[in-house]
Amino acid sequence: MKKKLLFIFLICICFIPFSVNAGYNGKCTTSNNGNLLNDWKWGNDTDEATGEHYTHLARGNVNYCTNTDESDFGTKGTTINELSYTGSAGNYRLYCLNKDFAAPVNSRLMYDATISGGPACAFYKYTGTDEKNRHNRIRYIQSKCHTPSDKCLNTACDEPYVSSDCGGSKKDTPVDRGNTISLSTTKQPDYENYFVYKASVSMKGKVSSYTPSLTTSISGAIITDSLSGTRSVTNTSASTLYVKIPKDSISKVVSTKLHLKSNVYTNSCTYKKYELIAYVPVTDFKSKQRITAQQRVGFRRVTPVNAKKSASQSASSSITVIPKEAGKVELAIIKKSDDGKYLSGAGFGLYSDSSCSTRIDSATSEDGSLAFVVEPNKTYYVKETSAPDGYQSSNECRRVDVKENDVYETFTNTEIGVEPEYDTIDIEKVDKTDSSKTLRGAEFGLYSDSNCNDLVSDADGINKKTTGDSGIISFRVERGLSYYIKELSAPSGYSLNSVCMRASIGTKMVIENDSYKESTVKKVDKTTREGLSGAKIGLFSDSTCKTITTDVNGKDVLETGADGTLTFVLESTKLYFVKEVVAPSGYENDIVSCRQIAPGGSVTFENEEQELLPQYDYINIKKVDKSDNSVPVEGAVFALYSDNNCTNLAFDRTGKYKSKSGKSGLSFFDVDKSKTYYVKEIEAPPTYQLDSTCRVGIIGGTITVENDVKEIEYADVSIKKVDKNDKSKVLSGAAFGIYSDSSCSNATEDAFGNSTKITDASGIATFNVDKSKTYYTKELSAPAGYTMDSSCKKLVADTTITMENEKNKTYKKVDVKKVDKTSNKVLSGATFGIFLDKSCRIPYYDKNSVTNVTTSSDGIASFMVDDSKSYYIKEVSAPDGYTKDSDCHAATVGGSITISDIKEVTYGTIDILKVDSDDDSVVLPGVEFGLYSDNSCSVSVTDFVGNNKGKTDGYGSLSFVVDDSKTYYIKELSAPDGYTLNDKCLLADTTNAIVVSNKKSVADTGKIIVKKIDASDEKPIKDVKFELLKSDKVSRATDKDGNEIDILTTDDNGKAEVSNLLFDTYYLKELETGDIYILNDGLEEITLDKESVSKKIENLRRSVLFLKQDSVSKESITGGKYRVVDEEGNKVAEFAMEDGYYALNMKSGNYKFIEVEPPKNYVDVNLSFSFNVDESGIVTITSNEDRHYSVYEGSGIYIVNDKEEIVPDVPKTGVFDNKMVIVIGTLLIVGGISSIVIIKRKNS
Repeated sequence: MKKKLLFIFLICICFIPFSVNAGYNGKCTTSNNGNLLNDWKWGNDTDEATGEHYTHLARGNVNYCTNTDESDFGTKGTTINELSYTGSAGNYRLYCLNKDFAAPVNSRLMYDATISGGPACAFYKYTGTDEKNRHNRIRYIQSKCHTPSDKCLNTACDEPYVSSDCGGSKKDTPVDRGNTISLSTTKQPDYENYFVYKASVSMKGKVSSYTPSLTTSISGAIITDSLSGTRSVTNTSASTLYVKIPKDSISKVVSTKLHLKSNVYTNSCTYKKYELIAYVPVTDFKSKQRITAQQRVGFRRVTPVNAKKSASQSASSSITVIPKEAGKVELAIIKKSDDGKYLSGAGFGLYSDSSCSTRIDSATSEDGSLAFVVEPNKTYYVKETSAPDGYQSSNECRRVDVKENDVYETFTNTEIGVEPEYDTIDIEKVDKTDSSKTLRGAEFGLYSDSNCNDLVSDADGINKKTTGDSGIISFRVERGLSYYIKELSAPSGYSLNSVCMRASIGTKMVIENDSYKESTVKKVDKTTREGLSGAKIGLFSDSTCKTITTDVNGKDVLETGADGTLTFVLESTKLYFVKEVVAPSGYENDIVSCRQIAPGGSVTFENEEQELLPQYDYINIKKVDKSDNSVPVEGAVFALYSDNNCTNLAFDRTGKYKSKSGKSGLSFFDVDKSKTYYVKEIEAPPTYQLDSTCRVGIIGGTITVENDVKEIEYADVSIKKVDKNDKSKVLSGAAFGIYSDSSCSNATEDAFGNSTKITDASGIATFNVDKSKTYYTKELSAPAGYTMDSSCKKLVADTTITMENEKNKTYKKVDVKKVDKTSNKVLSGATFGIFLDKSCRIPYYDKNSVTNVTTSSDGIASFMVDDSKSYYIKEVSAPDGYTKDSDCHAATVGGSITISDIKEVTYGTIDILKVDSDDDSVVLPGVEFGLYSDNSCSVSVTDFVGNNKGKTDGYGSLSFVVDDSKTYYIKELSAPDGYTLNDKCLLADTTNAIVVSNKKSVADTGKIIVKKIDASDEKPIKDVKFELLKSDKVSRATDKDGNEIDILTTDDNGKAEVSNLLFDTYYLKELETGDIYILNDGLEEITLDKESVSKKIENLRRSVLFLKQDSVSKESITGGKYRVVDEEGNKVAEFAMEDGYYALNMKSGNYKFIEVEPPKNYVDVNLSFSFNVDESGIVTITSNEDRHYSVYEGSGIYIVNDKEEIVPDVPKTGVFDNKMVIVIGTLLIVGGISSIVIIKRKNS
């Protein structure tokens, strides 16, 4: 009994702990308390000041419940290490009022900083000290404005961030947005009855339009955006305007300004309006009360507000209108800087002489232009008299030939302190009739004057150049100056083009030459038509054959040969005439007929035999000194004439029309005795005066002609030779020749018979010459160690000219190699320029006078350079299909540099249009084409989008984006329904659309497409096998070619198709289907009567329905846990019947059902049973029958459960009320003790 009572006592004692509720465990968890910093949100707008949505900005497990044995967020002195957050959008810090807390944060600081009723803390974006000023605004609002209001938050950008009521003082500095407008005006040629001024307008930033006006109103003046405009524009965005002022409205000089006005923002800033989202009450920190909900803290952007300062942006340019007198025109001057800026303040003078010493008028440029009113058809000279401030002055005296219309001349200036800019004068010499044919051997001179008298050297010291095989030469000259060029010698076989032309700097000049052409004259017997030799034919320049001339070989009279022909070589641009001057022996002279002969043409003269032969005798002329008739004079030239005015040339028996006196002083003509002739001196002997008297010729006698000695005034002309780089160093030993022509080709002598002179120790060579004549000189040999200057210089009487020589240069090669940057393959066709400066602006002409060279097949371009200088290389043009390298590279003299290029891809589009061949307005969509690189369409390629094939869209079009430098082909891969395939391989074209047509097909074959789908959700079923049968429903179907059709199997999309079938009726027999589907055992009929027929066939799932019922009420039971395994014990499915049933898709086979856990309040009877599912989904229970399961409608199973018996509720440990447990426990203890006491008493 004692043991029993002790056992009862122990049970009571042990029961107490399990009878007390578990309750609060003293630990804070995120599951029951949340997170103070979790899900602090900043509104819906992403903003640079406020950040984005962030959650869990601090540690995710920070507890803030009340707990005495664990530090929490509100305890003073606690350090929270993650109150700053760094994410993809930047670094965010916690701000509490005006305190900046970067991690770690001491919560005591937060506690002390908090004031009652104000916002406690907020995160905002922080990226460094440079961002602080921008974010101070948030801090001011936080610390000063306890109640957010527009007064605090709505502030303009040039005011304090917050109003003075809030204590703010920070300002936002406005940002210059670069919104500007500017213009310049220049005088233009008159248009109809208007003076015209052109305005160039430049708009920047957000300026997109403006309103133009004139500050001084002029009657009838209009401002248009086109030269032909008749109405003024009001608000416009044009970059060019024309101010048109009627000529008849101006009677005196009028000045006005073109004014442009545009309302734009000079500066602007953006400020933002915020609202406070939430407060964190201070009491939460002080009392450490548990916070039961997440708080939103911070500011959210409501509406961004832009504050902009607007101003009327304007620009103006002066216009001065000068009325013209009747019959006058304008000579306008345009003044620009090297970089194209129009310059004001340049003074110009108008002169009448080429030295610009006799001034006619003067004017100063305004806004880059000025104008002189001058008379037409006159020559004037213009010179800059004062340069604009900050610019170098030009000393050029420019000739301007004024015709019937206004003339415009442009002068440029270089800024002071800025090195002159150089450019090239490029000249290309071509055949006039075939401009593609370039000409070698044309020599050009460079001149400073418009008459091409004064040769000038270019930047490389060269004043003459001769074209090579390319037909091109270049002079490197200073920009802003005027130059002239003239052809000095023509290419072989071509006539000279000796026009003095204004040079174009920076633009290639193409100069044409006429080739020489041979013209034939034939002399024949009038009767027999046989050629006659011995006829002399003269060449003339006029249609009366009075003015004799010469062909390009200097021939004026030629004699026919044995075949009766002769040939003159003529210039193709001139007019020529021929006349017989001496007849063949025994024939009449055709002295009347003067015929035109075309260059390259022919003329035939006919002669009749003479009945009486003419008698000939001589006219003799003797030339003597007038002061001493016994002294014969050599060198006098006399001409023979047929009239007493000595205007019509005559020819003697030998065809001669002029004769020169010899040492005996005699000259003669062999003439027809029956005619009258006259003679005249046409060229006097040297040192004698010309006697131009027309005298009758004495046939058979002698005429004596006297000449006075000409008084000659002589003068010295000197040449000084110096070193080009050290002009103080004179050079001896330079030989010079003296010439009578400007090309230095006709050598002559001075008064002492000298044709050459050599510079002496003082570097000077002197000729004594006839002061009345013009002489030229050229260096024949250079001083030792120097290069020769072969330029032809004009000599001036009593003047010394200085000529410079450079020391001999040593030349070395500079090679430039061009390669593909990717493959390192050498590239031909790249053109490189060689330069003297690091910025590759000043070109250098190498030993071969070239500055640009193109790489050959080895990828190399070579220059021969003076090895005493440094050079730089820059690519001028890239090979085809490559991008140009724009860097300036230092050259290696005597070596090679390699420069690479990246292959350039130019995109093009191959556009295909598919149409009906009978009606091209009918487009054909859905036609597939392939893209290929070969003409057999066997090598497929992809375009830049990655497509190697594509289908035409609803408009019948398809495009491929391709490399335009390559060749592509396209081919149709599938024909449209009802059309035959056009399978030609077609060359693609990126320029024009390729139209591909198809003919409609008369089809007798087609294809059958089978689609197998789930009957319940129409999803495709794959791996279903079919047999296609003929109309007899037995035989396997065949295609048009008699091939038996294989078993059809559906793909991942549930599709199977067969083509090339003759139109007929077919049957589909399903052989196999998906694992969980019921096989269709019937035949599906398909009638094929068009190119494509589709058949959709459904399959039912093989599904077993498990139902759970109460054994008594037959109501559905929910809950429980169940498992189905196959006959090997493998789990097929495990499920709960939440709705009282469960449908399971199953393969056919044997299975076992196991109740793992019965529904709540139902008896667990370890229920399990076996069952079978056949191909049709019919269920059969194979276990012994039991009342707990039965088959439902063939494809389901009923499972029933018995309810547990109901028993009274018993208090459970940890569930009863604490007081009840204590009372019961106490009673038990007391009872136990009482029992022990009673037992002891009984025992005693």
